[in-house]
Amino acid sequence: TSVLGAFGSGPLIDKHSARRLFPWHLIPMMAGIAVLAMTHQPYVILIYMGLVGITVGFATTLRTAIIPELVPLDEIGAARSTLTAVMVLASAMGPAMYGWMFAADIRIEMMLIITLIVMAVITVMSWVSERPGFYVPPGVSPQDAQ
Repeated sequence: TSVLGAFGSGPLIDKHSARRLFPWHLIPMMAGIAVLAMTHQPYVILIYMGLVGITVGFATTLRTAIIPELVPLDEIGAARSTLTAVMVLASAMGPAMYGWMFAADIRIEMMLIITLIVMAVITVMSWVSERPGFYVPPGVSPQDAQ
């Protein structure tokens, strides 16, 4: 499903732009987490993994496409390295946060609900930041950005 997400995201990015699609790329993963939180049936893991794969495939293509839309060409290297550093930091924080929740005896269902809430907040913040005039890439006049 990751390959399907990657192939499916390319034409969507070409048609709508990476910047416009970014706020929505976590939706399949959120749906998978919601399904996982609602039932204890073993088959649900297949649905969850499929939906996460779609998000991962989409995010891989999206990450490559969004940087040139937001950053001047002479700063792409710095932007990519910063993005990579942030992703590594976020990857390191995840296990620590879930480890803390396990140590605090928080039930897995509650952890999944917390994860959904955090992802929903991130999605809303991404959507708000995409509104016209919120961010104008360097070298673009404010009138052209809208």
